[in-house]
Amino acid sequence: MKEIEFPGQKEGEQIQMVIRKHWFPHFKIFFNFLIVWLIPVLGIIAIIIWKSPGFFESNINVVLVISFLIYLLFTQLILFSRWLNEELDVIIITDRRIISIEQVSFFEREFSETHFEKVEDVKARLKGLFSNLFHFGTLEIQTAAEKILFVIRDVPRPTKLCEQITDLVAKYSKYNKDDTHQSPS
Repeated sequence: MKEIEFPGQKEGEQIQMVIRKHWFPHFKIFFNFLIVWLIPVLGIIAIIIWKSPGFFESNINVVLVISFLIYLLFTQLILFSRWLNEELDVIIITDRRIISIEQVSFFEREFSETHFEKVEDVKARLKGLFSNLFHFGTLEIQTAAEKILFVIRDVPRPTKLCEQITDLVAKYSKYNKDDTHQSPS
């Protein structure tokens, strides 16, 4: 298996999990795009068919079609931007810490991390019909700072991830009671 590395990885630190968002948020983006895109496409096709023979003889109709094509271009750009913002979100869990990389906007990313010794509580939340049907939800990781540092939305199987992270934190704590930063094997 290929060894995965990431910027800022400490010497000897091993990646335990790489978590990406569930596919359902992508479907929601696509469905919204389809509504915004499909209704105008059907409308322009109906107008062209209705005024079929001499449709492109009028300058206003040519402007209408060009405007429509520009509209389609911008809706596709918006779809791509929204999809990219969801797709590039990733959580990396190593044997020592949790790193969250969130794509905020097209040219903005946020990096957050917490070490296992600061993790106090890990919660999983599935809310709503689709979340329960397709097994995705929110993962909340609370740190010693009495606030939830990480709220990671739309992760697949959050209850299983919650258990795995809790086990990794317990394993880390067991092997690092003397406050050294050696990772468990």
